[in-house]
Amino acid sequence: MRIMHLSRAAETLWWFLIPTLEEQKRRGHEIVLCTEGADAEKLRGLGYEVITHGMRRTINPLIALRAIWRIRSALRAHRVDAVICHNSLAGIVGRIGAWLAGTPRVVYFAHGLACGPAQGAFDWQLRFQIEKRLAPLTDAIVVMNDYDERLSRTTPLAKDETRVHRIRGMGVDLARFVPTPFPEIREALGKELDVDPSHTFVLCVARLIPEKGVLDFVEAARRIASARRDVVFLLAGSGPLLDTLRSQVADAGIGGQVKVLGWRSDISNLVKAADVFVLPSYYMEGLPVSILEAMACGKPVVTTHHKGCEDAVVDGRTAFLVPVKQPGVLAEKIQALLADAPMRQEMGRAGRRRVEEVFELGDCTREVADTLERAIGPSPATASPAPALPAPARPALARPMILHGYDLQPCAPPPGARDPKSARCSFTVDVEDWYQSTVDFDAPISDRVLRNMDRVRAILDEFRIKGTFFVQGRVAETFPRLIQELHADGHEIQSHGYSHRPLFSMDRAALRTELEYSVKTVEDACGVRVTAFRAPDFSIVRENLWALEVLAESGFEVDSSIFPLKTNRYGIAGWEMSPHRVEFQNGGGILEVPVAIATFGGLKLPVAGGGYFRALPMAVLERAVHKMLSDGRPVILYCHPYEWTPGELDEYRGRVNPFLAFTQSLGREAFIGRMRRLFATLPFGRFDQVIAGWREAAPEAAPEPVAGSALGATR
Repeated sequence: MRIMHLSRAAETLWWFLIPTLEEQKRRGHEIVLCTEGADAEKLRGLGYEVITHGMRRTINPLIALRAIWRIRSALRAHRVDAVICHNSLAGIVGRIGAWLAGTPRVVYFAHGLACGPAQGAFDWQLRFQIEKRLAPLTDAIVVMNDYDERLSRTTPLAKDETRVHRIRGMGVDLARFVPTPFPEIREALGKELDVDPSHTFVLCVARLIPEKGVLDFVEAARRIASARRDVVFLLAGSGPLLDTLRSQVADAGIGGQVKVLGWRSDISNLVKAADVFVLPSYYMEGLPVSILEAMACGKPVVTTHHKGCEDAVVDGRTAFLVPVKQPGVLAEKIQALLADAPMRQEMGRAGRRRVEEVFELGDCTREVADTLERAIGPSPATASPAPALPAPARPALARPMILHGYDLQPCAPPPGARDPKSARCSFTVDVEDWYQSTVDFDAPISDRVLRNMDRVRAILDEFRIKGTFFVQGRVAETFPRLIQELHADGHEIQSHGYSHRPLFSMDRAALRTELEYSVKTVEDACGVRVTAFRAPDFSIVRENLWALEVLAESGFEVDSSIFPLKTNRYGIAGWEMSPHRVEFQNGGGILEVPVAIATFGGLKLPVAGGGYFRALPMAVLERAVHKMLSDGRPVILYCHPYEWTPGELDEYRGRVNPFLAFTQSLGREAFIGRMRRLFATLPFGRFDQVIAGWREAAPEAAPEPVAGSALGATR
């Protein structure tokens, strides 16, 4: 098949696509490149045919029209079977040119959608509408982060949602980027820059534009440099802000500690020499390779809660995530790493492990090539004349499988799984205090819990519904009478941990202690044995699946802690969504009952609770719940007491991050109304009643590994 890769700038192809191009050639495809820029000659030197298109980074319509016409002519002249358009501008002009040329297959490789969460409403809407209008011209779109995938599927940004393909990223060369110390590089760099090589080096590598957060980096550096003399900040990259940044550094009198280096050809050496890597971006990221390279070199990272950046790291383990455009918070997190060398080393080791497990270059390259094969489809010369049907979504678990080293054994749906009269929806509450559980784990439990719980109980009584309360141990310890009253009212009482610290921050011994306290405080309060558990913030993830074994060892029979969809904070991609048993190698096991995730074709939609539940349109929420019921799956919803009090966060004004307060308050005004509507129309019951009918299914076949699963994952 003759495939054209189209990019506005040749540097995209040169720096990120060579392994993929070589892999496609190895598979027998003929590759043609259409691009512009100095790196085009380097590509020709590798033997690629390179056509220029005259595209520029400009909104001048005449230049854009000329580029479209050149691309159309090139596609026709070379009789291209499929064109792959890289990045936003090439994605626009390339898809239009391919449409005019009648190119059989058109793939948009979005290395980061142009519409991102940090943009203003008008700017975002303008870019989004352009993408939406081009969707009918797009046979497939390839994305690499959660935000872009959600947006691409829900709109969709291709001809239909089944044509949205997700990859992990472009990968990183683990042989080139290594965590070995390089004192000679530091010595040479110190001599070049006239700085002490024994000082701590903080590095940012980025294009020098505001959206990459480089102004925030320099401001954070200024704040830290005013208090510390043993740290050097390095900013490498080219762009329109180069002179501005150098002037700011000079005016602030911090040129001895903050070095705006400009363009560098030795980025790998800079990364190896650094002690901390920073990328405060709010750009239209895909998945920043610079972060992966830093983690491969064993460097701790500080980056933003922003698409792509948050997908590359694990917050609190390989990196610190900070809000965008907040240089003060950025400085605080950098300071925390500067002050704690052991933490830097541990984060660096965790980052290296993550890159080895997820982002190894050869593995990612094969995934990209395989994804492009699926996106393009069979060659027009060999394809069947019959229209191709979209690939069906993976059905609910029909046989055992192995995921990340654990056997997932299916549970057969009970006879009443589709009976509209049986209780198939479970209303569960994670009983906690917002400030203590979200801002400060050491803060006291406040009586806001009691006020909020009064609202919950009143509405449950109004609809004569019994629910399940996963109670945090510190709440039970502080207000035992509340737990006694819930039990006396006929509600189910289970455990939500003791301290609300995430489980992935604990080792086995710490988790056993946490569970011991959680069980004792709740059982002492209500006098009922606790058998089910839900982790704070769904904090059983791929890296700490061993926590399920500790739960079983501690006497728990049921868990509802695994979010079967990967998000920036939690969740496991590919995990089973129906109730199932997780079998351990030692012969034990536990029943896992995930919260509600609805499926529509290839789209998975989280509807169980939290921000998803509050922000989704009510019609979408109801449709999703009814879809789960028609699929024969129980609907496990969850909430928190504080969500029933819309104005509670006003009491914390000035004490908590405004962005955090804003996101946590979204949709609270309508929350009670939503619950009333669901309570009035759906069959609700306690968690134990809803799952009582599910039983183990003895599979005849052996468990099958899921593609891409790590059978040797850390246990």
